[in-house]
Amino acid sequence: MERSETSKKKNDWLFILPAIFVVAVMTQIPFLLTVLYPL
Repeated sequence: MERSETSKKKNDWLFILPAIFVVAVMTQIPFLLTVLYPL
């Protein structure tokens, strides 16, 4: 039972980390566009 709990937690991280990364990228894109667009 404990083993399945730890594997479930690991699976949660596999979804959480990419989601955090996507959100971070999406929030940075407008900033990068405003910086690079005048160039």
